[in-house]
Amino acid sequence: MQNNQCKMTLLTEDDFADMLSMFAEPDTFKYIPKLYDQTDEFYLHFLTSAVEKITAGEEYYWVMREPKTNELMGAINLNKIQNGDEMQIGWQVCEDFRNLGLAYLGAQMALDFAINQTKISIIYGVFSEQNTASERILNKLRFSLESIFLENRQLIHKYCFQISR
Repeated sequence: MQNNQCKMTLLTEDDFADMLSMFAEPDTFKYIPKLYDQTDEFYLHFLTSAVEKITAGEEYYWVMREPKTNELMGAINLNKIQNGDEMQIGWQVCEDFRNLGLAYLGAQMALDFAINQTKISIIYGVFSEQNTASERILNKLRFSLESIFLENRQLIHKYCFQISR
């Protein structure tokens, strides 16, 4: 998938070094506690697992690159919510590319993919209450608030997008 601002390709092992660099940036996982401040070994296992799930057709994890330079800009995922079968959308954007609308752009491309090329019927967006940027993106993508719940002493918002075909 590509437009004039970014190209998105499914994650491969060739992307791992760039992904590890992004994961090492201080705020990459600021709002994702289970991925925050882990070891490279942990992240390599995470990435390898993502590639396996992509290959099996179970989940999607794209890298976003600058079309001309091929520089990593971030990543977009459509994957299962931990310990469940519900699909969620998520994103990370490299520090040098933040505040340019890329999370929204990549999420819109992933949403279009889900609508047109999968049988997914509902996509969720799950984020901690402090993550107001994700809330703005999900609202702009026309997700609706489904619930707010307490998890590990944090208020978690769960938004959903119903795909009608």
